[in-house]
Amino acid sequence: MKMKLRSYFALSALALIACGKDADQAGAQVKLNVLAKSGATMNLSAFSLEKAVLGTFTASALGSNTAAQLESLKYVFGFISICNGLEINGSAFNNPSGCTEIYSGPVIGDGSSSGITPATLADHADSQIDLMNAESLAKLNASASATAGTYNYAVLNWYTPIAVKATVTTPNGSVYTKPAASYESGYTQVAAGALSSSPAEETIVVSANGGSFFKFQTPFVISDADIAAGTAYTIDLVFNPEGVIAANDNSPNDGNLRDGTSSMYIPMLQVTPVPRKTADYSVKETYIYDLGTDGKYRVELYYNSGDATKAIQGATGGFVYDSTSSTGGVMRADWGAKVIEIADVAGALTLKIPSMSGGSTAADSIVGLTRKTTVGETGTSDLVFGGVSSYLNKTYTYEGSVDVR
Repeated sequence: MKMKLRSYFALSALALIACGKDADQAGAQVKLNVLAKSGATMNLSAFSLEKAVLGTFTASALGSNTAAQLESLKYVFGFISICNGLEINGSAFNNPSGCTEIYSGPVIGDGSSSGITPATLADHADSQIDLMNAESLAKLNASASATAGTYNYAVLNWYTPIAVKATVTTPNGSVYTKPAASYESGYTQVAAGALSSSPAEETIVVSANGGSFFKFQTPFVISDADIAAGTAYTIDLVFNPEGVIAANDNSPNDGNLRDGTSSMYIPMLQVTPVPRKTADYSVKETYIYDLGTDGKYRVELYYNSGDATKAIQGATGGFVYDSTSSTGGVMRADWGAKVIEIADVAGALTLKIPSMSGGSTAADSIVGLTRKTTVGETGTSDLVFGGVSSYLNKTYTYEGSVDVR
């Protein structure tokens, strides 16, 4: 699905002019803070994800990566912004308005997310950001003059070719990324039988689309008084490298990287920008659903430390696979991978994801998740993935919270 990476740029410039600070005002700054470390700030090590979710592999051909197995994951980002409004079209968005752009990436071709192809990605190596490399991530750290206004969305765009180097362990054996032999419609083909051969090598896959967005549970407001006081703001770009990639050691067609025997799936990027005042910090809550042989579903919710209401300012979701995962397929990793909006309904959360079939209506994905305060506390709710599949009255466990710093 194509989208214009710069479709709102002129509107953003107008907003900056209209809402700019007076000459005698100190002015506010918004800084992008990319979490470059792989400790508790980025993954579930505080909750022992490898023990609780990935487990000891014993009886399945399915598996998900640990953070250590994800050696590199390279994207070319178009922009990262906070916006007042936008139009939703399935998992894509159009016409963002009233935006403050924090990070400005390259404009390639016509500026659409398909402006780079696998064949031309090497021409833009200097613009690639490796999410697993601190030096590379530092290229994203940027700041911009804040614009007074009410911001309802965080938006992030990337060009669709992704370079990745990773290993995934399954009970049948390990699966390794390998260079492409050809690029087919919807997947990357590598040499026959190559995915079972060590070591991992970099390959290129093409993302289903090139963007992500999230509607804040309560608007993020930068007031004229904040502008006058020179209040500093930070946007945390949060990313969990655990369980990003799924593999099937016993299926030739269950992924977007295939070798005729095994397959891997690199889903849409599960990353979210979380805005806050610089004096505060982000906090992450994690919930794990047990879906039996179909795997586990992980929900991560982010809020600001300075907000007594703990309103959710960012969220990610996605399937992860362990030794009990023996049915379904790794392409389910895209189901619920983008949480785009959260509503509080009578004290329980409803998390929405883009419609699996496109269109402007977001489907209710998780209905009835009640936030917990005690590690190990459980609850039940429904998961509905855009009419593709439903999991009703499933148990989730609160894995705890961690400060993101």
